[in-house]
Amino acid sequence: MASTAINNSDWNVDTSRRGAAFARTGMALMRETDEGRLIEHITSTCCAVATAEMAACSLCDVDADGKPVDPGDESFFHIASAVGVSDEQRAFARSVPLGSIGLLRPIFKHGFPVRIDDIFAPDLTAYCSYLTESEASGEMFSPHVRDPRCAESLQTPLPPEHPPIRSFLGVPLLNYDGAVIGALLLGHSQPGHFSVCDELLVTGLGTVASVSLENIRSCHRAQLCTTNQQVPQELEAQRSVLQLILDEMPGRVYLVHGPEARLVLMNRAASALWQGQWMPGQPWGEFLRQSQITIFDENGVPISLEQLAIMRAIQQRKTTYRRLEKVHYADGRYVPMNVSTSLIGIPRWLWPTMRNVLSLQDRGPLAVVVHQDITLSIDVERLKDEFIDIAARELLSPLSTLRGCTQTLVQQIKRGRGAALTNRQLEAIEGIEQATVRMTELSDHLLDVTRLQAGCLNIQPEPHDLLALVRRVVQRVQPTVARHQLNIRTVPDHLLVEVDVERIEQVLTNLLHYAITYSPTGGPIDLDISVGLESAQVGVAVVSIQNPGLRIPVEQQAGMFKRFNSTPDAHNCAGTGLELYLCRALIELHRGQIWFESFEEDRPTCTFYITLPIYCEERSTTCRLPDIL
Repeated sequence: MASTAINNSDWNVDTSRRGAAFARTGMALMRETDEGRLIEHITSTCCAVATAEMAACSLCDVDADGKPVDPGDESFFHIASAVGVSDEQRAFARSVPLGSIGLLRPIFKHGFPVRIDDIFAPDLTAYCSYLTESEASGEMFSPHVRDPRCAESLQTPLPPEHPPIRSFLGVPLLNYDGAVIGALLLGHSQPGHFSVCDELLVTGLGTVASVSLENIRSCHRAQLCTTNQQVPQELEAQRSVLQLILDEMPGRVYLVHGPEARLVLMNRAASALWQGQWMPGQPWGEFLRQSQITIFDENGVPISLEQLAIMRAIQQRKTTYRRLEKVHYADGRYVPMNVSTSLIGIPRWLWPTMRNVLSLQDRGPLAVVVHQDITLSIDVERLKDEFIDIAARELLSPLSTLRGCTQTLVQQIKRGRGAALTNRQLEAIEGIEQATVRMTELSDHLLDVTRLQAGCLNIQPEPHDLLALVRRVVQRVQPTVARHQLNIRTVPDHLLVEVDVERIEQVLTNLLHYAITYSPTGGPIDLDISVGLESAQVGVAVVSIQNPGLRIPVEQQAGMFKRFNSTPDAHNCAGTGLELYLCRALIELHRGQIWFESFEEDRPTCTFYITLPIYCEERSTTCRLPDIL
C-alpha cells in the first residue's frame, strides 16, 4: 500500500483568506443555537473555503439521548442541507442511501475522511473489495484512493439526476463518543480540485460543527427535560385553580365531555349530590345504572337517558334552563332538581390548552351542568298553596252571604219594598255587589291554582260545538262593556271539539276580560274560528282573539303566563295576574296550545291564539284533517 504524501505548498495558497474564514466561522458556530441554521452555515462555509461547486451535509436520526438510532446501518443517513445544486438534484440526493455506497463507506462506517481526485479513475468494484479485505484483516488502510489496483476507469456513468462531479471530498461528523452522526460532502466538476489543505480545513470545520451540533442538542434535551417536568406541574396548577373556582360555587356544577357525557370535573356540592360515586371519565348513563338512580319528570314519569338534560345538551346541542328533574336514589330518597345546561364552544386555537388542562381525549362537545336542589322551594310553595287554599275557602262563605244580601236588597228596592234610597246609596250597594263578584272570582281563581299545583284539577271533556260556545260567551260579556265591540268571524258553520265546556268558557272569558281590561280606550275585538294543522295530516280548532289596542312590552312577554303577572302599562286596571296562568293550564289539560303575538310598529296590536282537539267518532283527542274538511 503506497503512503499518501502531503504537499506543504498547499498551505501557502491563500492562507490568510482561509484562516480568517476558519476563525470567523468557528466563532459563529460556537454561538449558534439553532440546529437548522448551524447546518446551513457550515455547509455554505465549507463550500466557500474549499472553493467547491457543490456541498451537502448529511445527518442521522438520534434518540432522546443523542445516540444514533441504528449505528449498524449506514443507510439511515439523510441529506439535511445542500448548496450549489438544483431542486431535482437535491431531491435525488435525499432519496439515495448514502452509507451503502462503497465510495462513502469509510466515512459513515469508520469515520475516515475520503478525498478522490477523479471519481472516474478508480474502479469502485475493486475499491469496495479492497475495503472489505482491509476490514476483515484489521489492517489500517488509506482513505485516499491511490492504490494501483484501483487505477481502472469507472465503467458505469453517474445517473442523470446526480450532480456532475469529478473531484470529491468527504469528512465525517463525530459525536463525543466517536460515533458517526453525519458527514460533509463536497464536489467539483474538475478533477484534482481538492488538496490536502482543503481536507484539513474541512476536517477542522467538521470538528467544530460536530461540537456545536452536540452542544445545541444537549441544550435542547435539557430544555425539553425541564419543560417536561414543568408542563405537568403547570397543567395541574391550572386544573387546581379551576377546581377551586368550581368548589366555591353554591350550585352543583360539573363539566361533561363527549357523546357519552363523561365526567371531567365537579365541585364539592356536586360530589355530595352523587355521593362521590361518579368518577372522572365515567359515562353518565353507566353511572346511573351502576348507582341504580332513576330520574323522573315533574309528573313522576321516568325520563329516558336520551331525554335527560345532560344528554340533550351533549347529543342534541340543546340548552336547558331550570328544567325540573327528580332524582330517585336506590334507598328510596328523591331530590327535586332544577337542571341547567350549556354547551361550551371551544375555539380551534384554544383547544390544545383545554385538552391538556382538562385531560380531554378528542374534540367532542363540552358542556357545563348545574343542578339546584329545590326541595326547600317546593316546601315553601306547598305551604303557600295550602295557605291560599284555606284563605280562598274561608272567603267564599262570607262573600256568598254578602252577595246574596246585596242582591236581595237591590231586588226589594226595585220592587218598591222597604225605605226609599238615594241614588248615591244605590250606587254604593251596586259597588258592594261588584266588589263581592270580583272577590268571588279571585277566590275561585286561587282555588283553581291550588288544585293545579296539587294535581287535583280535573276536566271532563265531551263533544260540543265550539261556535255555539264562543257565541254564548260573547253574548254574556258584551252587555258588560260599552267601549268594545266583540265580533265573531268564522268559516265553518259548526265545529265539534272535545272539551270541558265550563272550563273553556272560563278560558275565553278570561282572555276577553284581559283584552278589555288592558285596552281601556275601547275598540273592536275580533274572534276568529278556523281549522288549523297540528302536523302534516292532523287538524285542530283554532280560536284567535285580536285586540288592536293592547300593547305588551317585549321585556314582559316572557312572563305573560306566569302566576300573578300583569301588564305594567295598565297599573290602574283591575286584575289578579292569575287569568293567563289559568288559561294556559286549562288549555294544556285539554292537550291544546296557547300563545300570543304582539306588534308595536304602527299601532299596538296583540292577538291570543288557542288550539283545541277536534272531536272524532272514535273518541280520539285529535282528528285527521281530511275527516273534518
